Amino acid sequence: MSTLAVIPARGGSKGISKKNLRLLGGLPLVMWAITAAKLADTITHIVLTTDSEEIAEIGYDENIDVIFRDSSLATDKALTIDVLADVIDKVSVTITNQCQSIVLLEPTSPFRSPRIIDECTKTFGEMEGGSVFTVTQLERNPANIFFESDGITKRYVKNPIDVYARRQEYQHLKRINGAVYVSSKDSILRGCLLSEPFATIEMNPELSINIDTELDLLLAETIIEKGLLPSEFDKFLHHQFK
Repeated sequence: MSTLAVIPARGGSKGISKKNLRLLGGLPLVMWAITAAKLADTITHIVLTTDSEEIAEIGYDENIDVIFRDSSLATDKALTIDVLADVIDKVSVTITNQCQSIVLLEPTSPFRSPRIIDECTKTFGEMEGGSVFTVTQLERNPANIFFESDGITKRYVKNPIDVYARRQEYQHLKRINGAVYVSSKDSILRGCLLSEPFATIEMNPELSINIDTELDLLLAETIIEKGLLPSEFDKFLHHQFK
């Protein structure tokens, strides 16, 4: 099954200036996504969608397809599903006809490995419809989530079916970590990034870091410096492809 990996990397950013170009382990964030896609056995086509000439140059250097998105799709309010639909609309007819599955790889999740991508796409290939995405362990008790309404603080889960007194009791609860999403082309064109039935591939919390702030970037750099990344990331840090 042919699979299209889409890497959305706009030039602007709200939390970190030029976030997708910031260096992590000596590589721009966008390069972590490109490298993972290139090293994954199941990815047959890679498209980088951007509004930045600087980011586009990285794509050209890596010999992957680059699509420039409209300015309306390069704002903080732009929806990922619309960006994916734009790629499907603009990519070559040959690729569109060949690839029925779309893999979304956000540059802000640098520690997804090629192996994890392959696990996701292979799982998707064994399903009849639906979506596959990566998850990690829920860090906090869901009973401790609150929201404010009209100046009043309330519990978000008002009548929980289960009440957890200890962390060990909610080890079965997972959250999306944003590293990999796999859906069908048809599902995306219907405006649905994730459609049931769902299947998940779990990643450990350390590798599930998402770069949104300077602190996140510092933490990710510390993980690299302390040698906490698995050996499968050696090719990333030395930019050596098989």
